[in-house]
Order: sequence, then structure tokens, then C-alpha cells
Amino acid sequence: MTVTETKREIKFTGDKLLYDALLDKGNNLAESATPEQVAYLAKARQILQETPPKKIYEDGMGPYPEIPPILPGAYPFLYCRMRRSGRGQNGYITTNEMGPLANNTDTAAKMFKNFTGGNNSAVDTYTIPPSIQFVGTDARWLKSDGWLEYASGSNAYNYSSYDLILMFLKNTTELPLTRTFFRYLSSDDANSTYNNASTYVGTPDRSDADRDKITSIQWSQVHTKSADIYGETASFAVTVPEKKTVALLFNSCPRFYANDYSQYSFYSSIGIYDFSKFLTEGLEVDHERTLKAFQYKTPNIYEIWR
Repeated sequence: MTVTETKREIKFTGDKLLYDALLDKGNNLAESATPEQVAYLAKARQILQETPPKKIYEDGMGPYPEIPPILPGAYPFLYCRMRRSGRGQNGYITTNEMGPLANNTDTAAKMFKNFTGGNNSAVDTYTIPPSIQFVGTDARWLKSDGWLEYASGSNAYNYSSYDLILMFLKNTTELPLTRTFFRYLSSDDANSTYNNASTYVGTPDRSDADRDKITSIQWSQVHTKSADIYGETASFAVTVPEKKTVALLFNSCPRFYANDYSQYSFYSSIGIYDFSKFLTEGLEVDHERTLKAFQYKTPNIYEIWR
């Protein structure tokens, strides 16, 4: 929908009242406009005057005021749950395409691509699609649940589902920053080498100032867990080089239990504790990279940094 003003059309992202408001020559509303529409449009004009437009619609039809999409004190990250086996009516047809989730930097890149749609269909099946979540400096984000699956073979637990958290951290200082991440919650099943909880850091080959020249992301593992646990917290050091933005990628695997009723039981937990102890001066969550990884689909990981 559009509003018309002096023979040009402008698109707004606001309420339907804006869409329905019709303008006459100059700044006079059409006679059919209601008092509520008049007041709303006047408020919209005031916002446009007070907030200089910084972006233009792709179709070139006019500016809109840039409104911060994320409130101060809310730190975004991405979450999803992936399934490696049991896709569709063909049963358990995928096994080790992802490889071991821990101690494997190639797998780290593949897990990142689960958010950006960069994998082939054999490894990108969602049981919980990607979503934007938030944690506050004085808060925590925890997720735990359990489910039953029909006991259809060892692939169900050898190559189980896994949870992912993706967060982008920016170092705005001239020095590398090393901080202890307090604390990360994960579940884990030690019965399979493919199902160990882990955390990776992805570091670009160039600084944020030259991000248009970034061509590769180097992955390093900073944490892993191999134990039969339903939920356990861990702390570990994370280094963010000067003037760079890194990706912090967590994975958690469900604890497996076989019962006597032709069913497999799974319990999964993942979460972030004590974020305030980690996010110190000079280190911030990169909103732009987070939103881009959520929306932009590409097989080339480095494009998320550009």
C-alpha cells in the first residue's frame, strides 16, 4: 500500500493507518481522512524530521526512519536444533555427513552453515528452525527438554539431533581481549564419538576495517565435553583479536537412554549463564552480523562478515 504526496509515492513501514492516509497537494489530507489518521500522519512526519533517513527502499520509492531493531541491554544470538537421522519416510538415511561434532574444525564450518543454508540437504534438516534469542548482562538463557523416539536402530542415538547457539563478538579495542566465558550449559552423550558437546571460535583473516576483503574464517576449538551428562556447566577462555569480530559457536548433544518399551529417550539442555562476567569494556555483541547470519543465505561463510 502507498500514500501519495505531491505526485510521488512513498512507502512506509508503520501502522495500517499510514497506508490508508491519503495526501492532497502540499501537506493537506484528503477530506476522507479521519482525525485519527491526521494525528498519526503528523506524528510520522515528526519522526521523519527528527530521524534523518539513512536507508532507501530497494525500489527507490522513498526514505524511512531507521529504528533500532534491538534494545540496549538485549544481546542477540541464534539458536536451532538439527537432525542428522530419520528424515522423512525413508527412515534413518543420514549418518556421519557432519562428522564428529567435537575436535573437528571442518564440522564447525558445517555447523555454522546450518544457519546460513550453506550445507547440502543431507545435513541441514531442522527440528527447531533458526530463531533470534536474547540474553541480558544480568540474565541467563536456558533451554531443556526431552522426547521419545521409536527404537528403530543405532543410528538414532549414534547420530542424534544436536542444538546450536551462534553468537558474534566484536573487539573494538587496539589489543586482543581474552575473557573467560561464565558459563555454558550443555548435555552430552559419551556413547558415541559423534555426540560430544563443544565450542568453537571462528576468526576472520582481516579486521573489521577491511571486512570487505575477508576471504576466510579460521576455526579453533575452545571447549569440549565427553561424559554422560544431562546438563553440566563449563567455563573456558575466549580470545577476540583486536579490531575483529569472531563467531562463537556452541553445540550440545542429547543424553540417550533406552527403555523397555521399544522407545529411545533423549534429554537435551543448552544455555548461557553469567553473561555479565564475560561481556566487559571493549567487547560487544555484533548485532549486524547476527541479523545477517539469520537472514542472508550463502554457502560462503566469510560473506557474513562482509
